[in-house]
Amino acid sequence: MSRHPHRLATALSATAALVSLSACGAGLDAQTYQERDQGGSTDTTVGSLAIRNVGIEAPSRGDVYEEGDDATATITVTNASPEDDRLVEVTSDAADEVVVLADGEEGELEVPGLGSTGDTVTLELRGLSRAVRTGEYVSMTLRFADNGTSEILVPIALTGESDRDIYTGEYEEGGEEPALQAPAGGHSEGGEESGG
Repeated sequence: MSRHPHRLATALSATAALVSLSACGAGLDAQTYQERDQGGSTDTTVGSLAIRNVGIEAPSRGDVYEEGDDATATITVTNASPEDDRLVEVTSDAADEVVVLADGEEGELEVPGLGSTGDTVTLELRGLSRAVRTGEYVSMTLRFADNGTSEILVPIALTGESDRDIYTGEYEEGGEEPALQAPAGGHSEGGEESGG
């Protein structure tokens, strides 16, 4: 038995406090202390609003949006307050402008009290100011009338496609080089699948 039980108790308490504090930050960005995305979208909160599933859809072809392209971002906002709120402005350093589309038409993002926007609203980044690839992040700032402003990093969804040849790990019949397969989700040049 320890001759100094109070020292042992103090040391155990300090260790437990350190473990507890380190666990509190799990899944959070160290600089902004915002929730990090856990996949292809970003979640955060501002005031009584929970901003969920913010993610930029993958390019329709390839894995790059070129400078000048437009890109669509998904978003869902849920309101824990009985008071309605409204998205006043959205900006991004990666686009000339960001507009709200409600059911495909330019409109406003209204967040009902004790309700949600659902999946009927998207954000369109028009005139990208630089080329961006799938897997990269784009900064967006959302300003609400009553709940304030939130700056978030939004991921660009991965397509699962690639233009690079991929080794299958097997050898072509009678050959010494590993066989190649067509890029994921497509065919090799000439319209024929390569590999065997």
